[in-house]
Amino acid sequence: RLYEYNEALYLTAGDGNKVFGYTNDELKRIIGLRLNKELYLVYFIIYTALLHFYKDSSTYQTQEFVRAEDMINEVSERLMQLVGGNGIFDEDDENAESFKAVSILWDSLPLILSTDNERNKASRGSRTGFVKLTFNFLENEKLFVENGDRYYPTDRFRALAENYFEEYKGKIYTLTGGAGNAGDKQDQS
Repeated sequence: RLYEYNEALYLTAGDGNKVFGYTNDELKRIIGLRLNKELYLVYFIIYTALLHFYKDSSTYQTQEFVRAEDMINEVSERLMQLVGGNGIFDEDDENAESFKAVSILWDSLPLILSTDNERNKASRGSRTGFVKLTFNFLENEKLFVENGDRYYPTDRFRALAENYFEEYKGKIYTLTGGAGNAGDKQDQS
C-alpha cells in the first residue's frame, strides 16, 4: 500500500504480504522473542500505542508523545477491559482465549526487574522491558523517535495510523468495541 502524508509518500507491505512484510517468525527473531504469545503482546502494545495517539477514526493525533510508564498503565487498562470482570467477551468467544493468554503473560510479569535503572532495559523479563522492546522495534522501523523518556510518533507512523483507521478499522479495534471503547479513556480525562 502507498500512503501520502505531509507531502511525502510512504510504502507499507499491507496485511499478509509475505514478500515485503515480516512473518511472525521473522518478527520474533528481530525483536528477540521466543513464543507467539510474546509476539501477540508486542502487537497489543503497538495497538495500544496507536490508540494512545489516535482515539478514533477522526485521524487527528490527540497526544504529542508517550512515556513507557504511561504505556504500561494503558496496556494494563485495555487488557482489563478485554478480559476483566466486565470484559466484552463471553466465555464461548473464540477471541477470548487469545486475549486471556496475552493478559496472563502481562499479569505474570513484574513491573521492573530491578530498582537499578541500568538493569531495566528492553527485555522479556518485565512489563517495562516488553514496552521498551516494542518501542525499540518502532524506533528501528522509523515509526518512533526517542527523546529522553519520551517517544514521539514520526510522519511514517502518522501516515500508517491515519490510513489504518480510515481503511480498515482493524480486527482488534472492532473486537474492543470500536470507537466507543477507543474514546472511553479520552472521555474520562
